[in-house]
Amino acid sequence: MHSEIFPRTPDLSATAVPARHNKRRIVLGVLLTLIIVIAVGWLTANQELFFSPQISGLITARGLDEGVVIGETQVFRPGEEVFLIFDVNSTRDGQVISIRVRSTDEGTNTRALMLYNLQQEDVGKRSVTFTPPNEGNYQATLFLNDRQVEHAQATFKVMKDGPRLEEIITARAVDEATYRPLHSVATFDPADTIYITYRAVNAQPDDTLRIEYAINDMVQPSDPYDTTVFSEAGNLRGYFSLQGGADQPLATGHYRARLFYNDDMIAVVAFDVVE
Repeated sequence: MHSEIFPRTPDLSATAVPARHNKRRIVLGVLLTLIIVIAVGWLTANQELFFSPQISGLITARGLDEGVVIGETQVFRPGEEVFLIFDVNSTRDGQVISIRVRSTDEGTNTRALMLYNLQQEDVGKRSVTFTPPNEGNYQATLFLNDRQVEHAQATFKVMKDGPRLEEIITARAVDEATYRPLHSVATFDPADTIYITYRAVNAQPDDTLRIEYAINDMVQPSDPYDTTVFSEAGNLRGYFSLQGGADQPLATGHYRARLFYNDDMIAVVAFDVVE
C-alpha cells in the first residue's frame, strides 16, 4: 500500500518574524527618538514663536482704573502724566514690555523708555506712564522682548494750554438758551435724541470741531452736521445730536464718539442704545 505524507501546515499564529524586521523596528525606534529629541530642543529654543504673550494696541489717556480707561485723548499739557495703555490677551512670567517715546519735532531730542515686567496674571488692560517735559509732538512705540509689536503705536501732542475742549457730556435734552446738558445719561432708547454737549475753551475763528461715530466698533459714514467751524473767539458751548424716533429709530448697540479739535483727537465719549 502506498501512502503519502503531506507536509504539515505551520501554525500561522506562531510564524516567526524574520530577524531583519526586528532590526528595522529598532532603527525606526531610534530615528523616532532622535526626531522627538530634536523637536523638543527646537521648540525649547524657539518657544517665543508659539508661547509668546499676545499684546496688542496702544492708546493714550489720563488714567486707568481697574481696567477702565479714563479720559482717552491725544492732547496733554506739559508735566501732565500720560498713561500709555495696551491690551494683554495672554502672558508668561519673565517677558518684558518696553514702550519707547520720542519727540517727532525737528530740533528736539526728547527720548524715554518705560518698562513693564509681565506676570502670569497680567491679562487685560495694562499701562505705563510718561510725563512729557516740553511742548511738541510725540510718538510712542511698543516692544515685546525688544521686538516691535505690529500696529502698536500711538501719537500725541503736548500743548501749553492743553486741550481746548472740555465738559463733554451725553444727555437726552439741552437748554436751548445756554446749550448746557439736561438729563445727563449714558444709556438711551432708539426713539431718543442723543445730545453730546461740549465747552470749547479759548476758541479762535475758523477753529474746527469734528465728531466721528462708531457703533459696535464699526465707523459710521460722516455727514456735514458732524463738523462745526467756529465763527468767533472765546469760550463757547455747543452740541452734536443724533435724532431718533418712531419712524427712524437709532440703531441699537455700543456707541463710541471721538471728537477732533483742529484734527487733534481730544476726547472719546461712550454710550449705549438699547431696546
